Amino acid sequence: MPNALECQTIATGKIGQVNLSRLRAPPPLNRGGGENRTEAMKVGLCQSILLICLCGCSTYKPRPIDPIATKASFENARLTDPAVLIELTRHDLNTNGPIQNWDLDRLFLAALVLNPEIKAARADAEVFQAAIKTASARLNPTLSLLPEYATPAPPWILGFSVDIPIETAGKRANRISHAESAARAAQLGLADAMWRLRSRLRNGLIDYFSSKLESQSVAAEAQARTDLLRFVEKKLANGEASVFEVETARTEQLSSQLNLQASRNRMAENRAALAQTIGVTTNALAEIKIGWPDFEKPPELELNRAGELLNDAPLSRADVQQLLAEYDAAEAALKLEVSKQYPDIHFAPGYAWDQHTHKIAFGGSFALPILDQNQGPIAEADAKRTAAEARFVALQSKVINDAGLALLHYDGALESMRNSELTWKNIVTRQAQVSRRAFELGELDRTSLYTVQIQSAVFDRNRLAAIRDVQLALGMIEDAAQKPLSTIRTDPTNEK
Repeated sequence: MPNALECQTIATGKIGQVNLSRLRAPPPLNRGGGENRTEAMKVGLCQSILLICLCGCSTYKPRPIDPIATKASFENARLTDPAVLIELTRHDLNTNGPIQNWDLDRLFLAALVLNPEIKAARADAEVFQAAIKTASARLNPTLSLLPEYATPAPPWILGFSVDIPIETAGKRANRISHAESAARAAQLGLADAMWRLRSRLRNGLIDYFSSKLESQSVAAEAQARTDLLRFVEKKLANGEASVFEVETARTEQLSSQLNLQASRNRMAENRAALAQTIGVTTNALAEIKIGWPDFEKPPELELNRAGELLNDAPLSRADVQQLLAEYDAAEAALKLEVSKQYPDIHFAPGYAWDQHTHKIAFGGSFALPILDQNQGPIAEADAKRTAAEARFVALQSKVINDAGLALLHYDGALESMRNSELTWKNIVTRQAQVSRRAFELGELDRTSLYTVQIQSAVFDRNRLAAIRDVQLALGMIEDAAQKPLSTIRTDPTNEK
């Protein structure tokens, strides 16, 4: 393959010592001498070399991977990178100053820019897109040079032939159809990968905020148990409590401290998992403020509207459409293999100059489908089409079942959250207020007050668990429909 200098030499009209003007206007051959015939053969050879060089001017450009640079690129990635801010601006989610609240939508757009798995999925889709160009290529003709040397004089017999292939039975159209269907499936696979990224991100946010609120509740319980231990120790010093009471309070206080440390560890792990999902380091995630203002107030959906979206899911989801495109690709592949039963035609005209005689050949050839009619590849392609159909039916059935399960899960989780909220408002909160009032009036001792505070913290974790279940159930509905909650109307009357 010629390099850039060689391509420039071709463009200026010279190859070695051969001038292109001479190639375009060769001198007439002298029938009586072998020197002119030798010169003509050189000219023909030079013309062939020129043709090959002109067809091969594309150059290879190496692009080695630098592991050190890729490592530094990941470590230096930030959610305030220009590419991320441009993506936020495109969706009207950027602000004039620093973003104070990175919610789910902003984090998702940042993840689409920074997540390495999404970058890999985009690259894979580009491979299938490039395959369309490969499938569209036409077969090149083949030039065969046939010089012969014979004795006695004149010794040289000059000749050449051109093999022109002609594809039959629509092979090229079927090949393009297969490539286009495969590229469409890859694009839908990219869309499905983006949705799965959003699903992981939403669940990661649920885990992070759940562990954060749980840690605050456990901290409140630990503080109440510490106060209770100090109070019981004072009573023991005054002879008003037993050693057993003190040891019991100390054991429960140590247990609450261990629970507090465990909850803080879970919060740190959830934050690290969230950074991994986005595609940045934990240090980069620590530079921003993550927000979900309404986390403790999940929306209550209008179930009829949710049911309509879920009914459409088995037809509209990206993964369902992807398998449909894969089935189309399998069907196009079967058509291609069927068309290969019919042989291609090769038209091979030629010319020879044989001892002052001009000879023109009109040749042609095609394979005889006697021993093999491409039955093996046809059977294989047919089996692949059947397998693609089975995968589609299996996925569609799973989507239908997942939709029904998501609604049932949401219905049960919402009922549990409502009950826990009523209990929290009407019993726990009221009990805490009454106990505080009774303590101030001297009707309740400090031990009972601390006990009520501990019970309130324990029940608060039950309330947070119910909220978490509702948020996860809403995520299941989103995943079943592959549509965000913003497309589902909430129920202002809370009627089911």
